[in-house]
Amino acid sequence: KTIGVGIIASAHSDTSGYVKFANGLLIQWGKFQINSIAAEGAKFPIEFTSLPTFTLVPVRYADDGTPQGDFRTRKLTNKEFKCQLTNDSAYTIYSFAHWIAIGY
Repeated sequence: KTIGVGIIASAHSDTSGYVKFANGLLIQWGKFQINSIAAEGAKFPIEFTSLPTFTLVPVRYADDGTPQGDFRTRKLTNKEFKCQLTNDSAYTIYSFAHWIAIGY
């Protein structure tokens, strides 16, 4: 289904979404919650055909403006990612991050 010029598909929910362009470029995004220092993951809304470029940005901050939780990517495939908190401070439990992945 064509939605506008060059966009062939798009979808979003409260926590994630994607846009796929006619040339195959796929941009996906979402909000990720992690509840412990163990690696936890999520699936991309739709699969990439190859490994995407991926990044996470913390969205919870302490009163002094410092991020609550430092994240590290532990696994990245064309279908999913897994991340881990890199410190064990009490405030890092139940942290959030926004993520974005770009690829084909």
